[in-house]
Amino acid sequence: MNLFKKDPKILTIEVNDQKINEDLCHLIVKLEKNISELQNLFGGSDVASKNEKLSEILNMILQLKQDVTVLKGDVNNIIDIELQEKEYILIKDDTFLKDKVGQLEIVEGLIQKIQGVLSDHPSMDALKAGLLEEIVELLNQVIDSLNKIRGDDTSLQKIYTSLRNV
Repeated sequence: MNLFKKDPKILTIEVNDQKINEDLCHLIVKLEKNISELQNLFGGSDVASKNEKLSEILNMILQLKQDVTVLKGDVNNIIDIELQEKEYILIKDDTFLKDKVGQLEIVEGLIQKIQGVLSDHPSMDALKAGLLEEIVELLNQVIDSLNKIRGDDTSLQKIYTSLRNV
């Protein structure tokens, strides 16, 4: 019975999640900046700049979607490791994992909505008529969910530290 063979797998998954969470937060900051720049374009009639900014935002949303998929895979790996190695690993309170999966599913749904809106290449008039506010609200919901995920990561890190010390 060698616990230390199993422990590095768990810690590697968590370290990767933390890196991905940092990347997600940087993407969100860039998205917010692009939304602000898009709002500033309302004063002019530069359609090319608007389309370029919308494309940039869409590309960031697609990157966010990939990162969330990786995070979700990592969480499922943690759950699989726990199930496969029941004799070595026991997470007494899996609330954090369940909440993380739930938040990731929320983020996936929000990304789907944002992607759908941006893929339609909305006009400046549609954006002015409230569509931009809708996009910003969806992004704010994504940010809230990501903050909850990061909070769960802090709690999960404590669990992993306990496992390592067993």
